[in-house]
Amino acid sequence: MFEKFNIKKGDIITVTGAGGKTSLIYLLSEELSKKGKVLITTTTKIYIPPKEKFESLEIIEERIKIFGDNKNIFVIGKSILGNKIIGVDYQEVERLKEKFDYILVEGDGAKEKILKDWNETEPCIFPSSTKVIGVINLNILDLKINEENIHRFEIFKRNYSEYLEKKLDLNFLIKFILKGKFFHNSLNSEKYIFFNEVNTVERKEIVEKIRDRLAKENIKIVY
Repeated sequence: MFEKFNIKKGDIITVTGAGGKTSLIYLLSEELSKKGKVLITTTTKIYIPPKEKFESLEIIEERIKIFGDNKNIFVIGKSILGNKIIGVDYQEVERLKEKFDYILVEGDGAKEKILKDWNETEPCIFPSSTKVIGVINLNILDLKINEENIHRFEIFKRNYSEYLEKKLDLNFLIKFILKGKFFHNSLNSEKYIFFNEVNTVERKEIVEKIRDRLAKENIKIVY
């Protein structure tokens, strides 16, 4: 998978959106750990990973260090709140970047919902990110448009009111990519949209139509 994003040593990859961010980060970390040292961190919050996902997990403020069962994957956070790791600030990522070959940053929160819209402070993209990957889960095409499925539903209702009474479709996805904040303030980063759950011929055709429609937008499509 990492080859689809053209990931090279020294890359700092921030992942935004909803519906598969964490799974994508762990998949990429597994692949990249065969090539060098990988740091997983966040500028928001992530769940504490199981030990099989990392070699060590370090919580800076609380001086906690936990050793896991994997190799070459390191998780670093600022503190722990409940079952989540609170993210480090941008300065800490800057300090750490020389120690790792690859850095994967979860830069967005979605409250475990499959789709999200953004408030004025989101997403939290590390300014030195070389790549930003926005995640869209195509299971949204079959779901009801309501608060149960969409994080920040009140914002979504204002921005996409014409879709509240109908199924999401190709035109919505194109509008959502162009209007959404997947790449907020990431002017110098390579931009990718990763479509998750492309598991039917129909969904593949939709993604390929989106790729054609966005060919001039400097956004690469991966699924």
